[in-house]
Amino acid sequence: MRHWLTAVFLALACAAASAQTTADTLRASALRFLEAQTAGLPGTASIEVGQPDARMALGACSAHEIFLPPGGRAWGRVNVGVRCTRGASWTLYIPSRVRVEGDYLVTARALGRGQVIGEGDYAFMRGELTELPPNMILDPQQAIGQSVQVAIGAGQPLRADWLRAPPAVQ
Repeated sequence: MRHWLTAVFLALACAAASAQTTADTLRASALRFLEAQTAGLPGTASIEVGQPDARMALGACSAHEIFLPPGGRAWGRVNVGVRCTRGASWTLYIPSRVRVEGDYLVTARALGRGQVIGEGDYAFMRGELTELPPNMILDPQQAIGQSVQVAIGAGQPLRADWLRAPPAVQ
């Protein structure tokens, strides 16, 4: 009886170790996927990959694919999808976070509506790009010569949707 209990305990321990290895393998795949997705981003990316839900009983899988949900991007908080493609039929999502530290443009002084942005009108600020509003301007060439559509206070981040090209012909 004692040997039988030892054998059951060892089998359960091996199964738990195998499940942990699978979770580690899935996390490593998700990390590699996010590293590839963030390779072209401006600034320096740091990636945190969470743990898959330990309560899920996943069937044996010999191959899987990593994906982002439709409309998702490797930016900020994101759920990375993992789908078994050979073996069992399951899909799970791993909570992750992508931070991107980089430089962005802010106004060096208050800018009035209709003002054309020149060299002295902007400055660089360093910060977490994923926490900023969309359409942030990172390259001064995107702002120089553009006309301001709304009044912008000093030190405010420059957004592309606040600018437009000045009229070419008057």
